[in-house]
Amino acid sequence: MEQMLTWAQRVLSEKVKRTFERWMIAFALVGFFVHLFLIFLNSQGWLPYAGLMDAELLSQPLAAVYTPFSVILVFEVYLLVYYLPKSFTTSIAKQYEIIALIIIRGIFKDIEKIHLDLHWFQYQDNVQLSVDMVAFLLLFFLIAQFYIVLRNTPKVNPVGWAEGFVRLKYRLGLVLVVVLIGLAFYSLGKWFYEFYRFTQGTIDHVISVNEVFYHDFFIVLILVDVFLLIVSFRHVENFSQLVRNSGFIISTVFIRLSFLGEGMINTLLTVVGVVFGLVTLLIYRYMINRLQQAPHPSREQKDPAAE
Repeated sequence: MEQMLTWAQRVLSEKVKRTFERWMIAFALVGFFVHLFLIFLNSQGWLPYAGLMDAELLSQPLAAVYTPFSVILVFEVYLLVYYLPKSFTTSIAKQYEIIALIIIRGIFKDIEKIHLDLHWFQYQDNVQLSVDMVAFLLLFFLIAQFYIVLRNTPKVNPVGWAEGFVRLKYRLGLVLVVVLIGLAFYSLGKWFYEFYRFTQGTIDHVISVNEVFYHDFFIVLILVDVFLLIVSFRHVENFSQLVRNSGFIISTVFIRLSFLGEGMINTLLTVVGVVFGLVTLLIYRYMINRLQQAPHPSREQKDPAAE
């Protein structure tokens, strides 16, 4: 177990984070130019097997932005796991960032569907694009407020006997890295196979490329969050922290449900989930401030490095 903890601390170290960030920037740039080149080949009719690919991703140059955003999302997933042992709240904020990036990535993918005439809202594609753009701005604002509230929320000093909980979160983070890598390869392979079957006419529907990996990704995160919540019952005696963490899990459930919806329902569930998380944090800050001003004599505040 100690060896596992050592590996976890290496994988989730600041040094690895900086190295991974540099690699992701390089991959994003390479992916962007490769995608542009594929679009050029497709426009000239020189791209073999173009029919097996998503036509929307090869239709016009703006679609090339989809690839670097996908790479950035990979780095955001790593950051989520990186912050998990250090701050549960920050890891939740990273989940919000991921869903916001998924939405803006989809905007670049779908922008070629718009109809440029005066009757803008008569077209469903235009309406959906407008809703997604407004939703992204709302999410941007809500995430900014979440970080502001988090920065201004008093931290309860950790206690020594909670160090085992922190070590557990490091080990869990390492397991999560392995699971997410496996899930990424499985999801991508499954999507390519489904798309091939669709082109052969054996199935009539393929999951949207926007939902590849992330459809199951949030299920894994919810299970991990619930596991940490159950384990934290042993360490946390502060009622406000338990309710806060429970509220965060509910907000991620709403985000997960957004993948099951369609159109504007999808976007609405995402915004509702982030609003719920922000309000939960606001109430938590209010309770902590009041308790620090006049703590109840029968209640001790103990924090298993939940912040």
